[in-house]
Amino acid sequence: MADNNSHIYCGACFRIIIVISLTALGALWLYISKPIPVIRGTEPLSIIVPTWYMLMAFPVLGMLISDFFELMGVRTSKLPAVELALQITILVLLANTRLAKAIPISGHAMLFTYFIIRRLTVARRAGIISKIELSITILFILITIYMKLFVWDDPLTLVWGVITGVALGMISLLLYRIKSIQI
Repeated sequence: MADNNSHIYCGACFRIIIVISLTALGALWLYISKPIPVIRGTEPLSIIVPTWYMLMAFPVLGMLISDFFELMGVRTSKLPAVELALQITILVLLANTRLAKAIPISGHAMLFTYFIIRRLTVARRAGIISKIELSITILFILITIYMKLFVWDDPLTLVWGVITGVALGMISLLLYRIKSIQI
């Protein structure tokens, strides 16, 4: 006899697999890529970003991608999944542009802020996995704030990263509130 909650356990396992897989791919990418310098504002410094710091982005990106797959599995409109896919694409493009062109936006602050805004507004969930994901991301943004302000003296990219993350989160919220997109 199957457990009535087996679909919940399966969904949680799927999320965990996605997060771990994306984090492992991120670790592999960091291993094979050249060291990434700290960029203060738009100026690369001679300091190398610690691998653990770079790695923090990948679990949160995995959480968002897990949300995307969950939305794709919903039998109603696919617009929420499309909206999230576009937001993930914007986040990844801006973060990669930050590394390639040194634009003054912290990819970590942007990603973490967007996730927190989204989780507290559009994608509210009561489950333990959601609470753990939110707690991890809050811890990651606090670490990012500490590193940006007290280690690298880089408030500019922190502020612009947070502003961009909030703006993207508010776009999502606005789309859901005006009923352009319904879950």
